[in-house]
Amino acid sequence: MIKDRISMKLFTFLLAILISAASVPISFGLFSYGAEFDENKSHWAEEYIIYCFEKEYFDGDIENFQPDESISRAMLVSCLARAAERYETKGLQDSGGKKVGAAFCMDADKGTLFSDMTGDEDYADDVKWAVDSGIVNGIDGRFCPEQAVDRQTVAVMLHRLINYLGADIQSDWSVLLDYADSDDISQWAVEGIAYCELAGLMTGNESGMFLPNKMLTRAEAAVILKRFDEYTRLLKI
Repeated sequence: MIKDRISMKLFTFLLAILISAASVPISFGLFSYGAEFDENKSHWAEEYIIYCFEKEYFDGDIENFQPDESISRAMLVSCLARAAERYETKGLQDSGGKKVGAAFCMDADKGTLFSDMTGDEDYADDVKWAVDSGIVNGIDGRFCPEQAVDRQTVAVMLHRLINYLGADIQSDWSVLLDYADSDDISQWAVEGIAYCELAGLMTGNESGMFLPNKMLTRAEAAVILKRFDEYTRLLKI
């Protein structure tokens, strides 16, 4: 009987410790997530995020990355510029033997590219490269650097980037778009989304929806950047 009482007290004491610990945000690996995440798991995209920091696609400290925040236009363009840079340094050539595209990361022109840019921003060179390469356009004469980017816009940018890198992708893949929300896809994004689906760069969710108007998170961008590296290696660009 005494042993049973001691065992019950010990069990109650240990249970109280576990309950107390469960209410405190816990740091796992390189990210501190807090109560909104399952504290027994790391972030689902941690592998991809670490990869992108190792490749220096992302700036700043990994501990402050905020993976579930939307990625901005400026941040995404800078990531794409860094991901594509190694192809420029390899001396990417067109069929005529001449280097494709402008020299990489040149100083921005004295004039402004867009009405909301001075040309002195830390992302100005990346924006200039992306515009010169035909990867991005402005929005009514502005770049809108802090604006979040939706999934269909990202797909179009990726499609243009692969084209810029010299892959032969002139075709029509619209027949591949059988998403449950295909009617929500803008006409200008159809080819880009179809190509990204075919290439495995971007796919639909478990419900068969592409969610073209959903803003891309930084974690999702990390996944796409790693897939981009893997895909371009397969193409042997």
